[in-house]
Amino acid sequence: MIIATAGHVDHGKTSLVHALTGVDTDRLAEEKARGLSIDLGFAYWPLKDGPIIGFVDVPGHERFLRNMLAGVAGLDAALLVVAADDGLMPQTYQHLTVLSIMGVETVVVALTKCDLVTDIRIENVTRAIKKFLSASTFAEPKVVPVSTVRGFGLEKLRSEIRALSADFQPRPSVGNFRMTIDRAFQMHGTGLVVTGTVSSGTVSNGDRLKLMPSGQEVRVRTIHAQNEVGHKGTTGQRLGLNVTGTKLDTQFSGRGNWLVSGALNLPTQCFDAEVVLRGIETNSLKTWTNVHLHIGTAQLMARLKPIDKKEPEPGSKGFAQLILKRPISALFGDRFILRNASADRIIGGGRVIDPFAEKRGRRQRERALRLAALNNPETVYALRKLLTV
Repeated sequence: MIIATAGHVDHGKTSLVHALTGVDTDRLAEEKARGLSIDLGFAYWPLKDGPIIGFVDVPGHERFLRNMLAGVAGLDAALLVVAADDGLMPQTYQHLTVLSIMGVETVVVALTKCDLVTDIRIENVTRAIKKFLSASTFAEPKVVPVSTVRGFGLEKLRSEIRALSADFQPRPSVGNFRMTIDRAFQMHGTGLVVTGTVSSGTVSNGDRLKLMPSGQEVRVRTIHAQNEVGHKGTTGQRLGLNVTGTKLDTQFSGRGNWLVSGALNLPTQCFDAEVVLRGIETNSLKTWTNVHLHIGTAQLMARLKPIDKKEPEPGSKGFAQLILKRPISALFGDRFILRNASADRIIGGGRVIDPFAEKRGRRQRERALRLAALNNPETVYALRKLLTV
């Protein structure tokens, strides 16, 4: 099970993960010097007689939103951290927007820094959190008051996470292997190691895979699954893979790339999608709008073209084609985030429907009807609908 933190800067996400797991997820010297998370951090909590829970600790500062967005691919749940003295803040709302667009439905709320405030303040902030979440797409969670300084509330929070894990249904390990890469580094005496979250399939020692979108072949030497040495990795796990190949370069194997089975070595630079525009936007999505696309762990520029001349209005959904600046790996159902051209706000997001779309025929009504038919995870249903278009 993979859980990401979410919340405003300086609300205690990293301290809370440390209290739960004993791991300091701030790896960089600059992070330790500034007391501020800049990049993604990772920690693991082995449950007694249960699975190993992986935590992805994301930065809360708005300047590092790009790094935060690279950590929300393949999540099962989120640990929302709200400081009792501050309450709900701008990045709290922004992170919840990201989680909603990415399809995360389960949230556990930790109300931190409760040693600094009165009981009345705790009650008021708890009420505000529940009111906001009840009007959102998230199932209403329990809010657990905690203090990492005094240690109270931590066992209650652990119990909530254990209960969440007990109800969790792992995703089936079907299909070809595919993993989004969030880190790549050279280890002395070992070679290249890539880490990420598996979105489909399984991998075993000795398997030959392809780096996407470069297409370079690698062989898996050793596997760390959920921070333990193993012989196999599967869907929903965080893996560290020691891979070998000819002239491997972290530029083509690091964050923003994918590791896939040979059958999925199909880069695309144009896909059709269902796109939702946030309700707070003031204008529709115009033809050839320039956007920042965040998909998997990649960020790149793209141009957006509405399909069938219907420009998505604020708060609505519509079909659109995205033409990318460079190739990526994209498959049906992949979720993505869109930011405006200056990358200073999230304008929406969506799901990939046709990952290998043709640029011709965007204005045809039949194109929209075909996408509506394809926009269903049940293959049989989608094929039947296609026959009626």
